Amino acid sequence: MLKGKQKTINLEAFKKSLKIDTRIEQDSEELSNLLLITLENKFNEQTNVSVRKMVENNLLGGYQSIITICLTCNIESTSHSTFRHLNLSIEGHKTLDDSLKDYFKEELLAGDDQYYCDQCEGKQNATHKMYLNKLPKVFSF
Repeated sequence: MLKGKQKTINLEAFKKSLKIDTRIEQDSEELSNLLLITLENKFNEQTNVSVRKMVENNLLGGYQSIITICLTCNIESTSHSTFRHLNLSIEGHKTLDDSLKDYFKEELLAGDDQYYCDQCEGKQNATHKMYLNKLPKVFSF
């Protein structure tokens, strides 16, 4: 737009198609998710297979595991989920590597954050660690 003829653009049709409520503040991750979900839904309606696969999950999404270990009975609990972005903390970090190390560090779940262990039938101290099982082709931080 800087070098083009058109200096402004009306975003009303774009906001309507994404059903964006401009009264609610959203960050870039929320907008990106909304846009990708809308694109996936629209592409999935297409009859052309190559169009339907334009925003495949393996392009922009990955697969992660969270492993929690009860420190009382040592039982390991694993949960899995997909992700499109990693929400990294930048506060106190000078590099992406520092932020990633902080994101993947093992956490102690204690005090008000204790883990409910099914084996022990109660809240217990535990460790909590995140692992990436499958990386997307395009990674978003």
